[in-house]
Amino acid sequence: TDFTNEKEGLHRIANLIFKKLRQNQIEDMETSLREYRLNYDNMTGLPMYNHFVKLAEQTIRSRREKDLYFVYTDFSNFQYINEMYGYGAGDEILREYADWLTERCKGGIVFSRITADNFVGLFAAEDEKEAVDSYYQLTSEFCDYVNKEYELGNLVSATGIYHIDGTEKNMAVILDCANDARKNSKSQKAFCQVC
Repeated sequence: TDFTNEKEGLHRIANLIFKKLRQNQIEDMETSLREYRLNYDNMTGLPMYNHFVKLAEQTIRSRREKDLYFVYTDFSNFQYINEMYGYGAGDEILREYADWLTERCKGGIVFSRITADNFVGLFAAEDEKEAVDSYYQLTSEFCDYVNKEYELGNLVSATGIYHIDGTEKNMAVILDCANDARKNSKSQKAFCQVC
């Protein structure tokens, strides 16, 4: 009976340890999920803007060889796609564009969807020509792909690119410059403006 009592006692202790470990594991998973939800867009999986800024500033401070470029892009006629094909189709296009940015952008470092169909990002290129050419190729191929899927959409991108030279005071200044260049590209009916 002493052996039986010891065995039952060890069994209870093992159960308590297992429950505590499982509880800790669940709490860790909940904390990770909470942090993910605070830092990443649930639709695209890209960093939320505040987290993006932190990651971009770290990259800018530690950059080594290639020049860095900040990009601001949105799509003309995106609302028309939502209206013609539904918001589910629009959401899928946003997810697909996020995938294109993270998987296909030459020199891509970090990107974020800041509102609706507005995306910002940081990427490296040898010079301004390579930055414009590579980003133009990426977005024009994406728009072509979407326009084949959604024939009535006529999706067109508008982009502003800002060359980061290291003298910038903060990310807000960089964003404003790239955004101004994007607005100019729209008014001039051009794909891209560099500022």
